[in-house]
Amino acid sequence: GPIYKQIVDGKDLIADILPPPLYLIESYALANETVVHPDTAAINVPRFDILQKAYEERREYWKNSTLPNSLRDQLYNQVLTRGDIYWKTLRNDYLPALQTGDASAINPALVKLKTEFHDHEVAVNELVAMATEYLVNREQFAADESASREWLSMVLGLLLISTALGTVFFIHRRALKPLGEITDYMTRMAGGDLQSVVPHAAR
Repeated sequence: GPIYKQIVDGKDLIADILPPPLYLIESYALANETVVHPDTAAINVPRFDILQKAYEERREYWKNSTLPNSLRDQLYNQVLTRGDIYWKTLRNDYLPALQTGDASAINPALVKLKTEFHDHEVAVNELVAMATEYLVNREQFAADESASREWLSMVLGLLLISTALGTVFFIHRRALKPLGEITDYMTRMAGGDLQSVVPHAAR
């Protein structure tokens, strides 16, 4: 139920953050490759739009998750905030310099991207560590909860069986046994015994 959804969201967060789009590895690799190998620009530069679009889509996706506030705060106030700074540098500094082919502008932009990428990386790794700890705790809680509910089910099952056996015993004692005794009395009376005391006459 809800715990399973929380665990799934935690695992999805780790799966989402480690590769792109929320981790900027691919865009950073493409930015460096394009400078080292200018012939890749025709393929790599349009890829930035695709990666940033996926990045923004995942930002919206995580707004409706079951993540606890600690993970949500780390994601939005650290990871995505630093990621936004990175994308801003890539858009405003790196790509214009790349288009003009100005090496004196490209290299400082790459240095800035490097710093911002690694700032983002630190936040990502902290989030992954937090999410991993969160998952361990939720999975342990789920296991404990399942064990306690299994124990409760077992106790209730035994209680139900005991109640059923008690009901059978009660019905036998209060209804079936008296009926048998009256049947025996009627048989004796049919045989001529009119002196015996009628069993359960007060009932």
